[in-house]
Amino acid sequence: MKFRAKSILLAVLFSTCAISGGYAADEATVKAIVDKAIQPVMDKYGIPGVAIGITVGGDTYTFNYGVASKTTWKPIDQSSLFELGSISKTFVVTMASLAQVNGHLSLSDKTSKFLPSMQGKPFGDVTLMHLATHTAGGFPLQVPDEIKNDDQLMTYFENWKPAYKAGTYRSYANPSIGMLGVITAKSMNSDFATLAEGTLFPALGLKNTYINVPKTQMSNYAQGYSKKTSQPA
Repeated sequence: MKFRAKSILLAVLFSTCAISGGYAADEATVKAIVDKAIQPVMDKYGIPGVAIGITVGGDTYTFNYGVASKTTWKPIDQSSLFELGSISKTFVVTMASLAQVNGHLSLSDKTSKFLPSMQGKPFGDVTLMHLATHTAGGFPLQVPDEIKNDDQLMTYFENWKPAYKAGTYRSYANPSIGMLGVITAKSMNSDFATLAEGTLFPALGLKNTYINVPKTQMSNYAQGYSKKTSQPA
């Protein structure tokens, strides 16, 4: 789904919440409103499948539309798995907060405390709070495409030059929050996937949320598609 489609989808959902807020509504009424908001978006942007969760007056409703795959034509249902995308950032900062509570790190620590190779480098002076709040000094949205492994990634951070003084400018960036996850896991002597699936997700009551989707669940994986090619993205 393209960013514009996502924005429109969020807009219609927020509109639905606003329309429905303040009074109790039965499920049929809520579904009719959601149907009216979602179906035109799916039609216009060729979205194969969507799952909607909405809370009205303290009651939670879920509605499923379309298919998870245009190959198998399996419909979206309560077992469908979707990629969380940037919502995963909330898990990273939650894990970092847990690590701080348990004494593994402090958000005021500098990255060089956990990454000795960053000693004397600009990235080494960045605090974990700066990583968490996207105020490290200016990273691109994504890690450059030419970086293919961990060694190349560390070299990238060793050579990084900030465009701004840390804490003065916010630039939404995956390299920033990603390194917070790396350092958090390192401080807890583990890897992030193990900590998330073994500690964080169970504590939050998330029984069907994964970093690495198990083979037994792959049939429930909702396939992403490119709007241009209608092929898996």
